[in-house]
Amino acid sequence: MRRHRLLLTLVGAGCVALGIVVAVAVPDTDGPAWAMAVAGCLGAGVLLLARVAVALIRPNDGATP
Repeated sequence: MRRHRLLLTLVGAGCVALGIVVAVAVPDTDGPAWAMAVAGCLGAGVLLLARVAVALIRPNDGATP
């Protein structure tokens, strides 16, 4: 996880940013497919950022005793 922390953070932030851009750029009249795409992008970004945050908080790089 240590080697990929920056990459995962960038990808997570990119997913959140893309979800916000799509939500703003696409009108509401395009149906539920766009809403699902936005929700998926935002969800993936939040999960990646949460994974990085948990890895930073957990001691010993997540090794189990």
